[in-house]
Amino acid sequence: MIDDLPDAAWDRELNDLFLRIGHRFGRADLRRRMRDYVRALLGPVGRKNGWQLAEYAGHHTPDGLQRLLNGATWDADNVRDDLQTYPRSASRPVSFRWWRGSMRVAWLSPR
Repeated sequence: MIDDLPDAAWDRELNDLFLRIGHRFGRADLRRRMRDYVRALLGPVGRKNGWQLAEYAGHHTPDGLQRLLNGATWDADNVRDDLQTYPRSASRPVSFRWWRGSMRVAWLSPR
């Protein structure tokens, strides 16, 4: 599972995912916000609300993350399609699971 990966390997795999989907976010500031948002969602944030996610990501307010979610132009279907091709090209076996409208990611340990 995710916890089985050393921090450096986890960070490398996550950066590979960001590179894979980054082109779907037209501007560099949107790509940075997307990266910050995903890292905050996966991080040890007690309550996943806008203020706490922004604080964890190092933002002064949640405005930038909220603009990413509510006003930025990006195609969620294309991002999903890019992510679905990732397990076939990943350096480790990966499993994506959809659960209640959100995606869960699990790196599977070889047996």
